[in-house]
Amino acid sequence: MNRDIRWKQRFDNYQKSVSYLQAEAEKYADTDIDVIKKGIIQSFEITHELAWKLMQDILKWEGEVDIYV
Repeated sequence: MNRDIRWKQRFDNYQKSVSYLQAEAEKYADTDIDVIKKGIIQSFEITHELAWKLMQDILKWEGEVDIYV
């Protein structure tokens, strides 16, 4: 049961992260401020990591055991 909830929670976090990244990327698309650009890059990295962990959780939930990390 706990494994079933884990991927759903991670999916919710992933959706929030994607929404935040999209909003920030659109809001600051034309900026030349390096700190803001680095913040958007960091947000992308977090979103990418969440996507990878989400895919791993879903594969484990479906019974896949040979997941290359």
